[in-house]
Amino acid sequence: MGATRVGPSGHEAGILQDDPSALADAVADLVVAAGILDRNTLEAAVAARVPGPPPVAPVIVRAWRDPEFRARLLSDAFGACVEAGLVLAPTWPRAVVLDNTGDIHHLIVCTLCSCHSRPLMGVPPAWYKAHEYRSRAVREPRAVLAEFGLHIDQARPIRVQDASADLRYVVLPAPPEGWDRATDAALATTITPEVLLGVSLPRLG
Repeated sequence: MGATRVGPSGHEAGILQDDPSALADAVADLVVAAGILDRNTLEAAVAARVPGPPPVAPVIVRAWRDPEFRARLLSDAFGACVEAGLVLAPTWPRAVVLDNTGDIHHLIVCTLCSCHSRPLMGVPPAWYKAHEYRSRAVREPRAVLAEFGLHIDQARPIRVQDASADLRYVVLPAPPEGWDRATDAALATTITPEVLLGVSLPRLG
């Protein structure tokens, strides 16, 4: 077996590792020790690539509770998210939060590939990358939403937002029925990638 070294996390950083989590910790130790990334930025980057609740979920809940914070989120998404405690690298693509609580329904797509804000939304759903969604969302958004079970009133316009390498979008949905009686933790569970992309609505219970 090759030579080993014990990193700050206490794991051996040898060539061979029986424990994948120990290997991941050892690599993280090396990245931080080399000054490539600080610990918080590294952990946030990893979290954005692992399936789970969207990192921005508690930020959305705060926006429902606090009108002033909601206004800041809509005008400066990254600034408001950092204020709320998210760790965001300044080099990550800019994101804009779109208000789905008004007269217009926003639907997000990336027609070229599958660009979306991983730091805020986490791992994208498989369907978001599919050619069928990327092409049809632009041509017939109302029909696509209906297939997701979301029926938008004909009088309400649907605006399709095309994400790019430089600019990503996140939907701020209307809170679910009964939100004012629910805990923040319960409300956070209603925030899914589908909700943040505009193909679903948050629902309690």
